Amino acid sequence: IAGVVLWAIGFFCETIADFHKFAWRLSKKPKSEFIHTGLWQWSRAPNYFGEILLWWGIYLIANSVAVSDIPNENVKKALWASIF
Repeated sequence: IAGVVLWAIGFFCETIADFHKFAWRLSKKPKSEFIHTGLWQWSRAPNYFGEILLWWGIYLIANSVAVSDIPNENVKKALWASIF
């Protein structure tokens, strides 16, 4: 569940940030100016932040499936330790 939630938040952040950037580019601002509206007012690259969350969510989903099929406790611990 945590992986799906993380993936959904990442997808939402990335999509909204890309939409804000697309709308900003359509407004024909000077190329020397940087976007400072929407999610871009809090982060320099919210679309990349969303992408990172999305992939961490996929990692957690895949890892939880792998861990559930392995009876050996040491291997389960090693899979969860692979986060670090």
